[in-house]
Amino acid sequence: MKKMLALLILSLFINSHGQEPEETDDWSRKPEVVTPGKGPLPPSDAIVLYSGAEDLDKWTSDKGGPVDWNAGEILTVQPKSKGIKTVQSFGSVQLHIEWRSPEIVEGKGQGRGNSGIHLIGKPKYKSHPDKLPLMLQEHNNPVSYRNIWVREL
Repeated sequence: MKKMLALLILSLFINSHGQEPEETDDWSRKPEVVTPGKGPLPPSDAIVLYSGAEDLDKWTSDKGGPVDWNAGEILTVQPKSKGIKTVQSFGSVQLHIEWRSPEIVEGKGQGRGNSGIHLIGKPKYKSHPDKLPLMLQEHNNPVSYRNIWVREL
């Protein structure tokens, strides 16, 4: 019984001398408010990489120089051109990209709409740098893209 009473008194003492949440929590930093996009629009914190021809300046040929793809509301691979990459480099991101295969499918195997997305570019290093451009490949197939955006994590 004495042990039980001692534990009860000790418990009351500890609880009455505990710290208040305000003493230990840091409420000075507030997270950024992100407004979700309505319909096809990106969220408010997204970096828009392609939503129309006016965004072509955010891309360059992967060999350097201007982009030689068909640019309008959609961005379509120009066969026998070069792949493209973003001017800006990225680390960890949430990627949103809409794509479609060619309207007229020709060829066999991967030649029926082949293209690709490199999330980390084409590193020539054994250990990857923190940030690299996003790359879209060109494999002689008129694959199309639109509404490309990223959110940095």
